[in-house]
Amino acid sequence: FFFFLSQVFSSAPALLASDAVVSGLSNKSISINTNFVGSDILIFGSIKRSNYDELIQSDIIIEIIGPRLPITVLKKKRRFGIWINSDPIIIDNSPTFYALISTRDPDVILNDAEIKNSAIGREKIAPTITASFDYDEAVDAAIRIRSKDRKYKLQEKPLSLKNDTLFSSTITLPSNLIEGDYETIIYLIQNKKIISSSRDIIQVRKIGLEKWLYTTAHDRPLLYGIFCIILAIISGWGASEIFRRFQQ
Repeated sequence: FFFFLSQVFSSAPALLASDAVVSGLSNKSISINTNFVGSDILIFGSIKRSNYDELIQSDIIIEIIGPRLPITVLKKKRRFGIWINSDPIIIDNSPTFYALISTRDPDVILNDAEIKNSAIGREKIAPTITASFDYDEAVDAAIRIRSKDRKYKLQEKPLSLKNDTLFSSTITLPSNLIEGDYETIIYLIQNKKIISSSRDIIQVRKIGLEKWLYTTAHDRPLLYGIFCIILAIISGWGASEIFRRFQQ
């Protein structure tokens, strides 16, 4: 009996051991200034196997989620012969940037319960708060508009596993980034379940004149307004002076 118990406890770590994902980023800090035109982030990693003799078929999903802000979607309607924006719908806590890339479609490699719990994809962009056709239509419009502006990148290119272990992908962050923390999540999928995940943060911060203008506009709006008026006066005077001299 004691021999049996000793065998069970000695083999417990092996029974509980499972594969895990290990990942890294080429850059965890991005500075925004007047010359900022975007940045490429290399996301790389590997699957740490618990048993290399019997490899379990695996998939990888990568998400990058930017700072969340509410977004208002307006619908164009024709009234009295004029097209106007009306019927505003507010989507709360929608990420200002969202990227999704995976080895296969998440709907294929995850079961319904895992998709619901992890909220990967559309649910991460706009959590379902009501079963409304207008709300779903507004979410579709927001995704379409932000995809066109390169703020949303959904399955633009497939992710591949090299030797069933290594993976890497380059995500391009656009020039119109919002300052804040961009969360990176890498999921390891096996048997339609999330086995392991790895999280990291990309810090996006304004520097130099961009930082001063942004901080002043939000913290000291009166000073910012006075500065803009003075700048407009100086610019107007300078332009008129140059024009006058060219006329002579």
